[in-house]
Amino acid sequence: MKRNMSFFDSKVWLTFVDRSPFFVVLSDPDYALAVDSDPKHFEKENAHWHLCYKGKPIARLSAYGCWTSYPKVPLAIRMEAEAITSNMIIQVIRACGKQPVTEPSLLAFRY
Repeated sequence: MKRNMSFFDSKVWLTFVDRSPFFVVLSDPDYALAVDSDPKHFEKENAHWHLCYKGKPIARLSAYGCWTSYPKVPLAIRMEAEAITSNMIIQVIRACGKQPVTEPSLLAFRY
């Protein structure tokens, strides 16, 4: 039985980051924050993205800046990931197919 492969499934050499519709590379190019490429993934979960090391997810960070799985990485990388998330909250939420909350207090909140 032949399996009907999606475009990304047929490209086995692509990393999690390569497949992501929205990602940001950190100051250390081995690290990136990336949204999952499967939109069904977000139907049952809150907006989040993954901290990736060399293209593979190692931790998960909510769009609101809370770690849902804590990374064992240098403090500078963790802090940079949190700062980027804080500054890109709306973009991350939209990339996850969600509608952002539009309360002015939330949009004005910065660390």
